[in-house]
Amino acid sequence: MQQRWDIEVQFRSRSMPTHKPFIYKGPQISIGSNPGVGGMQLPNPAIAPIHARIECYVGHQVMIHPIQHNEVRVATHENEDWSRIDPIYKPVPLMPGVAIYIGPIGHGVLFIFLQAKTFAWKADALSSVVGEDEQIDISLAHNTKAKNIRISKYPPWFYPTLFGMVTITTIVMVVQVLKIFQPAPPILGPKFEGYNHEEIVDVDAPVEPSVLAGLQAPFEDFVMRVNADKMEDVGVRISGLSNNPKLWDQRLFNAVANQVKKSSSWGGFWKRLDVVKEDYAVVVDALREAELPEVLAGIPFQETQYNAIRVSAVCAAGIWQFMPETGHRMGLKVKDCKMGLTGKLWSPTELSPPYSVKRDAEYVTVNANGEPSCRIGSYSKGSYCRVDDRVDTEASTLAAMKLMKETFDDPELSASGSVVQATILAHNAGYDDSNYLGKVKRSNVLPAYQRYVKKKNHGAHFYGDNLCHTDEPNCKSYLPEETQHYGYRVIAYHILAVCYYSKNYPNHKVFGKWKPYREGYCKGIHAPEKAEL
Repeated sequence: MQQRWDIEVQFRSRSMPTHKPFIYKGPQISIGSNPGVGGMQLPNPAIAPIHARIECYVGHQVMIHPIQHNEVRVATHENEDWSRIDPIYKPVPLMPGVAIYIGPIGHGVLFIFLQAKTFAWKADALSSVVGEDEQIDISLAHNTKAKNIRISKYPPWFYPTLFGMVTITTIVMVVQVLKIFQPAPPILGPKFEGYNHEEIVDVDAPVEPSVLAGLQAPFEDFVMRVNADKMEDVGVRISGLSNNPKLWDQRLFNAVANQVKKSSSWGGFWKRLDVVKEDYAVVVDALREAELPEVLAGIPFQETQYNAIRVSAVCAAGIWQFMPETGHRMGLKVKDCKMGLTGKLWSPTELSPPYSVKRDAEYVTVNANGEPSCRIGSYSKGSYCRVDDRVDTEASTLAAMKLMKETFDDPELSASGSVVQATILAHNAGYDDSNYLGKVKRSNVLPAYQRYVKKKNHGAHFYGDNLCHTDEPNCKSYLPEETQHYGYRVIAYHILAVCYYSKNYPNHKVFGKWKPYREGYCKGIHAPEKAEL
């Protein structure tokens, strides 16, 4: 006997039936205009083929996941003003009675999650097909009688023939099991059509030795060799740090490997890389010019998937998600931002966001659940900045180079053996805002590193030691929770991007420098041909 958790919902939109609940079989239910067999099909052109997914592995833990930044809103009741509810950007739990709005405001579908319940079933058996009164003993069918078979001596040919049959069968089975005459199946490559960008991997999950061995070369090239060179620049040397995996941050390396496996399996991930190739090239070119690590090109993909018009709940904007004050400090023009529907204009004058953006930033509002909402930057709500260089990819990229230099050239972090990781993390948590705030912000990377080193006396494992296990988001980390699962994704995305672009655009003026990787580690990463997408 097994158990299966299903969900029960009731639709509230006029375009969907409302007179009775609908039951969908778990544990995974795809939602969209074309979700496939067993999915929740919403016949609406404004809804993506696979717009979201509900997971229900156990009855009291039902989670809804947005797919590829598709609009999904969740509220406590159906009469909510949905224009005031921001789309979710990561999986959220569903409780009985909550309302879910799928799609853009005014053009979506509303339904109520009623409950999750379990059903039991048995494997199909003969007794479930044939009635009990119809079941008969096969040996008595048609009134036949069992015959007494006289045991006689086997003929001379019996044993040689039996031995030959067994030998052939054994060889065939060995070939099928070990795949002796076939190449190993691809481990890292697209398997699914969509792409769940916000899905968090299990950072400590075991990874196949072949995958770990295959990723050692790119991890060395893009992360550890740069770390070792920066240490030497400030007069510090750890023999073998660049090319000896035993000295690396193994926890981080394992997390990167898990993310590479996960992201490479989604066809939508590779499609997005192809769409943003020119912007990716702009960023890589700027990094080379600024003598910064190329792996930092993965930051805009982690932030927005290179979507220049993306505005976050706390008003970060552009592919680099600059906060208004940070953009102002880096020389970007951010002026005359209209506050909601009031008509009040606001322009940043400070050089750093407030210590607590949710509490102190006038351009952010917070609802009763503590969830922030941006008052500027939303054209659909009649709110925007008249001048905003943050959404200019080239201008914001040049500003990002200056911003990341602050971290990358810090002498203390350069001596750590993990300056590449620190530079990535600082784009999310900030480098050191004490000069602008007048006090230390503990979540910034530099003060967090300084507290860590006082306890650990070394810095090479700074990131991995502060990366909480997926099931323990509140472990004693010096890094904020959202920062912990930020850095390894950036590294993984760039490793995969190098393989895709070097394979499909080998003559590109920027990507052409990655040609050697096609015959190197990219052989183990089965990036698709662009024609296959």
